Amino acid sequence: MGHTTVLVEAICKFTATSGLEHSPIYGSVMGVVERETVLTREDVGVHVQELGLEQEMTVRSDKAPVTYASGKEAWPHGELVDDAPLSAHYGRQLALRLAEAMELRRMNPRGLAEASSVSASTISRILSGEVLPDLGTIPRLEAALRTDLYPTSLWRHMEGPARPG
Repeated sequence: MGHTTVLVEAICKFTATSGLEHSPIYGSVMGVVERETVLTREDVGVHVQELGLEQEMTVRSDKAPVTYASGKEAWPHGELVDDAPLSAHYGRQLALRLAEAMELRRMNPRGLAEASSVSASTISRILSGEVLPDLGTIPRLEAALRTDLYPTSLWRHMEGPARPG
């Protein structure tokens, strides 16, 4: 799936769930999808600015957690760069907890995939910091491992002003 397709789907979901399904951006995006033409980032940007959605769309544009690693130690054991968003900190803590729980239960990604109904590739990508798991994935992993993985209230322990995201 290309970046444009993902962007189009994200905007469609956002506008529909925000009660903006009659907005210009939703109409433009749906028209593009129906015509199977290419929507450029510039096209999207114009509509996002018109609707004042820059902040909402920016929050959804965090990079993979591993991209915020400081590079001094291997992911997820090393520190993150100073301006890493909260989502990267949560992703790092979740990857650490997941790896620890898997080691305790002597499970590899394939074994956990069978026990949790989460694909082994998704588990590997969470561990390597390539993705943040969605809210449906976390409880399945927690139930299969019989432990809490999500770092609840991590933001309370962050030094300085945490950047949302």
